[in-house]
Amino acid sequence: MAPNQRDENKRIFSVSFEKALLARIESVCAELGTNRVAFLKDAAAEKLAAMDKEKRKKEN
Repeated sequence: MAPNQRDENKRIFSVSFEKALLARIESVCAELGTNRVAFLKDAAAEKLAAMDKEKRKKEN
């Protein structure tokens, strides 16, 4: 992939956090040895998986 060319399956977006929440995220990232982007992607994936599990549970 050429420099500065984005994956067609990805989109960039901006998000704003309250300073206190961002500080908590940054603190946890430092403890985990990760970065904000990876942490937020993981957190979103975990939340969506939990929602899917709950939805399947209600359907049965």
